[in-house]
Amino acid sequence: MRETCVSPTIPPGDLAREYDERVNQAPLSISDEKFKRLKIENIDRAPRKPGVYALYEDRTLIFLGKASGKADTIRSRLRSHLGALPQGATRYKRELASDPEARLASLLAEYTAANGGPPRGNGPAPKKKK
Repeated sequence: MRETCVSPTIPPGDLAREYDERVNQAPLSISDEKFKRLKIENIDRAPRKPGVYALYEDRTLIFLGKASGKADTIRSRLRSHLGALPQGATRYKRELASDPEARLASLLAEYTAANGGPPRGNGPAPKKKK
């Protein structure tokens, strides 16, 4: 049984729920507060501007991406993920950014520090050169 752990601060019924909420869920600081379903109706309301976005399988972060600007917009990048990789994406969050590359690097660093590696859709951390 999962609730055999004892904690003086957490009621036993909440232990499993708290664990599930912490696994693969860094306190990601993307400014979008609401999860949106990864559906064309929602994506078509996304801005045609540069920024960053996060893809989720339910509420578990699986990919962080960027839209660099001009033809590469948040809307176009989200559209490219419909029915494509990473598989399992069902929701997203987005954020406008004047420097998407720097913002993405910051989000990846934040996630990696909290979880020991990047989101599964971003692949393994690059190896350092000797």
